[in-house]
Amino acid sequence: MANARGLIDEARSHLANVRRRLLHPEPAVLDAVMLDAVLDDALPRLERAIGLLRQGEMLLTSQTSPTERSQAWDSARQLRHELAQVNALARQANEFYAGRIRLLSGEDFAVCYNSSAKASVSEKRSEKGLVLHG
Repeated sequence: MANARGLIDEARSHLANVRRRLLHPEPAVLDAVMLDAVLDDALPRLERAIGLLRQGEMLLTSQTSPTERSQAWDSARQLRHELAQVNALARQANEFYAGRIRLLSGEDFAVCYNSSAKASVSEKRSEKGLVLHG
């Protein structure tokens, strides 16, 4: 029989995969300039993680062992932190791709994102063209 912590840890595994995909998108996705493709690929994993969390919540309320409950809550806190990272990466990826689209359409600035959850904007122009810093 599965325990709540195991289900939460499995949900964290799905979330870690989504995080990896946001940090290191496939080259085809970068060429397509489509965040939607990354998120569409992540959606089934996120839905599975939600299902696992629901199961874990039901088990958590029925478990009587304080040790099991404590371990499950520790894992849930870690998941909360990881979910915040994925959320920040998704927002930054959106800004990155929006900036890239603006660049391709001829606007004078770019928005970039990185693994430290920081977005940067560059508007420097050289005589030869746009200079990107990242």
